[in-house]
This record gives sequence, structure tokens and C-alpha cells, in this order.
Amino acid sequence: MFMRPGSAFMELNPYKFFYSSYEELATVSGVLYLRSRDNSIATADTVTHSAKKREAFESKRAAFLREFRSWSDERCQQHSRCRSLSRNFPTLINLTDLEIHFRHGVDHVVRSFPRPPSCPPMEPTIAPMPIAADQTPVPPPAGRPGWRRLFSGGKGGGKVGGKVGGKGGGKSGGGGRMGGSRYNTGPADGSGSGGLRIAVCVGGQLSRLEIDSKVENVLKPTAATQPDALDLFLALEVGGHLFSNLDFGAILAQQGSSCGKEISPDEVRRRFAPFVAGTSFSNHTTRSIDLADWKRYRKDRPAAERMTRLQHHLSQFAHMRTCAQMIEQREIATHSHYDVILKLRDNTVAVAPFVISPHHATGGARTKKCVEWGGYNDKAMVLPRRFADSALRGPSEDFFLIKDLGRGITNSERLLRAVLDRRGVRVQRVSAEDLPLVDGRCTPQGWCLVEEGKDCRPATWPWPARPCEEHNMTATQKELYLQRFRPRSEIAPHMVAGVSMNNA
Repeated sequence: MFMRPGSAFMELNPYKFFYSSYEELATVSGVLYLRSRDNSIATADTVTHSAKKREAFESKRAAFLREFRSWSDERCQQHSRCRSLSRNFPTLINLTDLEIHFRHGVDHVVRSFPRPPSCPPMEPTIAPMPIAADQTPVPPPAGRPGWRRLFSGGKGGGKVGGKVGGKGGGKSGGGGRMGGSRYNTGPADGSGSGGLRIAVCVGGQLSRLEIDSKVENVLKPTAATQPDALDLFLALEVGGHLFSNLDFGAILAQQGSSCGKEISPDEVRRRFAPFVAGTSFSNHTTRSIDLADWKRYRKDRPAAERMTRLQHHLSQFAHMRTCAQMIEQREIATHSHYDVILKLRDNTVAVAPFVISPHHATGGARTKKCVEWGGYNDKAMVLPRRFADSALRGPSEDFFLIKDLGRGITNSERLLRAVLDRRGVRVQRVSAEDLPLVDGRCTPQGWCLVEEGKDCRPATWPWPARPCEEHNMTATQKELYLQRFRPRSEIAPHMVAGVSMNNA
């Protein structure tokens, strides 16, 4: 094909497949080469409606991933069998990656147009993509139906420019707000020095939000390494606090009035300054769930508690999806990808300094090797950008879209593992010393750390937070803790508002 200097060329590559010769051709021809390599294999549901064919396809897909998942694209290209097999799978396009590269290519081509001598010089401009605050959908591109379908769904973003928020995310209250954090050492257009670009995602409840340790032990130490960008995204629901478990901390959190008091969104932004790049504050939403699809989920609990617990998990997943959407919108606005993402809960306490560094942008997603219950610890995770869509969007989307996802799932940890394994996310399980981020509870005596049956912690830590079980409890509270595994309806007289799961 003929391409003049100044042209741009985009290649959409199947999983583990690409033409290295195109890179060489682009260099020789003076053409901007745009790659779309962070794609994945489409799922069986998008390929066929036949159960028999789906089973055969998934078997073939699983065999390929077992053998070649750890290989780089370059290695697969040099191996005839890997190269041959990879091109035979349908491709699920990473729309975020595609959109960023596509706009980069358009901008490059427009700027390369020669200007006639008779025309005054003018800088070509392209209107920026709408950010989340606009909440205006982008019209689908004109052209072939296949191209329109490409932009209407799929991995990496779904419909471009839609509202920010989880599935059924409820009424927004001061949310969906986007803007650049004031912490950014690179230019606003994203053309930084090539240093690390980091996104930190915090999801959960505003009334349970811990701020100080996140700022002092994560954001400030990481900022001291001078990354190109360090942006914080908050996806929080407003209203009273809700707990799924009667652990020490959940009981202590009901004492007095110093905990559970919701601070304003503006106060949150002020205390997290200058790192905030996007926020979404929404009402708590109870989503409809058919327990018939989750027959083994927490069979030790009554049906009402099983339902409420699943709804709480789904709310967490929805907040992570909202975070992922804000991250993607920010990437489109700045024309730059993040390299690594840290996922935290609202009540995560950073008990020791944790610096997000370049090695976190390579390898697999990292979770703590403890309290996994047959799955993956779902309290905190640091992951390379290429796994963000699967890890942050996948749980809430697959919850509704993947038939039989709940079959055999007994808890949230196994649910997370089922989604990540299905989407090909490699997970590295590390110690609490490597990931010193611990679930906490707010008490009248300050923040405490949940018991190690719920989340592990380092052997020692400098942050002033004691284990919750070391705090003094009244006789009534101790009795309530001893009865924590009984049905909530039986111990209701001992409980206070906010602890009962069924108040959700």
C-alpha cells in the first residue's frame, strides 16, 4: 500500500499477534505507526449461541491461554504454532486503547497537512472528548456497521462518553466530576517525559472513608519519586455506613458519634488535594439479584442475609467500574495512558509507606497472599494498566452478562478469582509487607485494624493504628461478637442501626 510521509497507520492485533514488519515499514516511510495490541480473545458468548460450540470454543481458548499466556507478543510471533493459533481467535478490542491511538493519529495527520503560501498560518484543532462532567453521549461514528458496532460496546470502555457510574448506580449527588489533579509534572496534553503515570482508585462509602494514611503513606511518598502523573479517583456512595460482618471493628464503629459522620465532598477533595482528578458521589442502590443463580453462595447464612451480602459486594464492584470509567475518560482527555493503577477500599489503612514504582507496571496484578478463601484477597490490588478493564470493570459487568458465573461460587474472593481467571489476568500473591494496606474500622479511639481472620497485616508497622481486638469492649459488645455467626434476626435486640445487614 502507498502511504506518504505524515500519514498515520493503525493496526488492530489479535491477542498475542502482531506484524513487526509494520514497525520497520513505518520507520522507513516516515509514517506514524499506531498499535492496538492490548486486546484479548473474545468470549464464547460473543461468538456463538450454541452451547455445544461455546463449550468447544472455551476449551480451545483455555488450552491456548494455558500454553501461551505468559509469552510476549514478540515471542509468539517467532513461534509458528503460537502465531498460527493466535490469529484464529476472534478479537475483543480494547476500546480505550483504540480511542486514544485513533485520536492521536487524526491529530498527527491534520498537523501534517501542507499549508498553501496564500493562506495565513493556523493551528489545526480537534475538539476534546467530552469528560465525565459533560454527561453527553458521543454520537456513533458514521460508516460501515462493523465500525459502528466496534464503538458501541466491548472491552475497554463500552459506549464512549456515557455517564460515569456503576451499573444501576443510583442518583448522583455532586458526582461525576472530572478534572486534572494539580499534581502532574508533565504537560497538560499528556506529552510528558516518559515517566510513570499512576492512577489511584478508591471505592466504597463516604461515611467509612479513611483519608490520612492514604495521603501520608501512599500519595506523598509516591509523589516524592516525581512520576509524570499521580491522579486520585474517588467513587463513593453517600448516606449512613453499612457493614456486612460483625467483626470487632464493625461493632466498635457504632460507639459514640465520632464515626460514621459523613464529611462533605468538598472537604474530601480539600484533604486529598492536590491529587484528586475525578470524583463520583452516588446514593446507595439495591440491585435485584436472583439467588437461584448463586445457589452455593454463603449457604451458611439465611436467604435474606445472603441476598444483602451479595448486594453489598455488587455495590463495591460497581464503584470500581465507576472508577475505571473516570480513569478512561481522563486518559482520553489527556491523550495518555496510565501505567499502573492502585485499587483501594474506602476503609483501607496504609499502615506503612507504600511507594508505587515502575515494577508495579510490569508482571501481573498483585494482591495479598492471605484471607483468600479459595479465591483472591479482594481488599487491595495494584495492577498494570493492561489488566485494569478486566479487574475493575469485569466483576460488575460479568455479574450480569455471564450466564452461570455464580455456579459454584461460595464467597466474594472466589467470585473475583473466577472473573480474573476467565479474563486472563495473571495474579501475583504477595506478603502484607509488600502490600501494607489493611482493612480498618473507625472507632471513638481512632482507626483500628480488622482481625487477621478478615485481613492480614505486616508483623510491625509505624502507623498509629492498633488491632481492633485490642480495644476495650463492653460486655454487651463482647456478647454480640460471640454471636456474630448466628442469624441476624435472632440477635436483633442486641444490635444498633448500621450493623444489621438487612438495614441495607
